[in-house]
Amino acid sequence: MRVLCVALYEQPLPAHRLVHAAAGHHPDGSVVPGKRHVYPEMAAASLWATPTDLARFFAEIALARANRSKHVSHAIAEAMTTAVDTDSGAGLGVFMWKRNGAALFGHGGADEGFQANATASLEGGYGIVVMANSGNGFRLFPELERTVFAAMGWPAADPPIVRVALDSVQRDRLLGSFRLENGVPFSITATPDGLALSRPFLDPLELVPVSADRLVRIDNGQRYTFTTSDALELSDAERKVGSALRLPASAKPPLFDLADGGFEEAVAAWQDLLRREPASPLATEELHVRYASELMSEGRVDGALVVLRAAVAVFPDSWDAVAVLAIALAANGDDVAAIASFERALGKLNANPQIPAALKAGWRTELQGELAKVRVRGRLK
Repeated sequence: MRVLCVALYEQPLPAHRLVHAAAGHHPDGSVVPGKRHVYPEMAAASLWATPTDLARFFAEIALARANRSKHVSHAIAEAMTTAVDTDSGAGLGVFMWKRNGAALFGHGGADEGFQANATASLEGGYGIVVMANSGNGFRLFPELERTVFAAMGWPAADPPIVRVALDSVQRDRLLGSFRLENGVPFSITATPDGLALSRPFLDPLELVPVSADRLVRIDNGQRYTFTTSDALELSDAERKVGSALRLPASAKPPLFDLADGGFEEAVAAWQDLLRREPASPLATEELHVRYASELMSEGRVDGALVVLRAAVAVFPDSWDAVAVLAIALAANGDDVAAIASFERALGKLNANPQIPAALKAGWRTELQGELAKVRVRGRLK
């Protein structure tokens, strides 16, 4: 009998499997305490498998779409790979998208110290699965995937990135600070080796010039095209995905101030910006809470804590900033402070008369659930 794949939904793993399990690592290279977390969410965070096993699974779905699988029905495979949401491309358990005209499906995932991504073709019988026992996996996966696709000559392969030389005038006109449509700021800076995309609290990313007015992010292939000297268009292999505007030289977004240190000075400058420009997209609570969540997803909990503590100082009546601060504190292992923050967030949520009752009830339930988890973890320590 042929085994389709060997995968386990068991938490914790049995002893005979545990000896083969990898240890998770934080982005700084340190081992996750206890080597790996035990999660109560079985479907979301408790599947143990190898890249080979997962590749067999995705290959079987593709075979089933062609009525060639002995293990998966054609109807199930079609249902899984039919988008139920056209904006996200979400199907049943997988996502669909196109790259350079080729139809692909797959899924990525992560828990503490582990990251993985699977990409397969809907029709062509090719794909790649990459796993890392590191919080840095997603920083490497796109480049690994692009390299494999190009080396194999698969239809979805991106065109090669051909670097061009820029003279000093051409280079300097590309430098500066910008903000995305959602307010997130970034800078294009000169480095000893060329150009880099710099974002608050994150490592710089190399930008490769492919023409005098177009740069390509080396980690994910995203293009940054100068449509004017002050406007950028962001695109992937298929379409435009966003835009950015150059900031005046005098502008200093709060996120930049916070990343540069001097917490009190940064908070004061943020408050001053709100007084002068209350509608500034660089100063909203939503931007900073969202960016802190992105930092946490990148394993930069320390940076997220700085941003969230500042947001709480600038928006003292906000329940949202306090709630996400509680999540960051819990991720940092500070359960006592996390519990206190969750309780403060619940109090602020309950006292907010502007939130509709139905939304308030749902958010209250979510916060109470997160608070209960931290309390249980504290008792188990």
